[in-house]
Amino acid sequence: MEGLSARQVLDAWERGSRMDPALRCLALLETGSDAGVARPTWAQAPLGERDARLLALRAATIGPVLSCRTSCPSCGTGLEFELEIDALLSRGAAEAPDEFEYDGWRLRVRPVTSDDVRALRHHVDATAARQALLRRTVTVLETPTGHREANASVATIDDAPPEILAVAARQVETIDPGADRSLELSCASCDERWTDRIDVGAFVWREFTALAQRLLCEVHELACAYGWSESAILGLSPARRQAYLELLAPGAPGEDVP
Repeated sequence: MEGLSARQVLDAWERGSRMDPALRCLALLETGSDAGVARPTWAQAPLGERDARLLALRAATIGPVLSCRTSCPSCGTGLEFELEIDALLSRGAAEAPDEFEYDGWRLRVRPVTSDDVRALRHHVDATAARQALLRRTVTVLETPTGHREANASVATIDDAPPEILAVAARQVETIDPGADRSLELSCASCDERWTDRIDVGAFVWREFTALAQRLLCEVHELACAYGWSESAILGLSPARRQAYLELLAPGAPGEDVP
């Protein structure tokens, strides 16, 4: 996968900043080598597939190592570590079938998508959010009494008992193992151990936002110094752009040094 150019980074950042927060990261995929894939397609893609493409784009544009920071939930000690993107992408179990039977119920499930995340963002109650997600991702094909999908008014996931809801929720998670990129962490200060989940979409968007803001600063500095246009500055290679910035630093070759 090819990385984004400086111009593409700024274009994606500008467009994504105007989008719903749950969908901002899709602007990166629409700008990169997946530019020919329409937004509805990515918004409805499994989160595991979307996140894998985002991580690959991040590796190609910024680099293959993630710099991560978090805090111990017990003592609050800060924890910083690096994570290889290839190692993160290699994790995950085999996919589960999208149809299954349990205690006389036959169900069909689908992976969670960006559209689902957007639809659930206003739910403040975890139980209500879980139920809403199951309504979106689980279809009742047959109940123990023989009611089938053809008569949608007969049975929905809301009619299922708690044990069926729990099984359906687990199946939604296992059908797309790449959607859960969790890390097992430990604290050197208090020996606390916990699991932390990486929100890939939000993480990658923050990194590209930081890159876009750095590029804007570089454009501003070079434009003020040389009178060049944004287009001309962004057309420079990263190495050449950095070389000009270094020439502007105090004490750079060619300047009067006291």
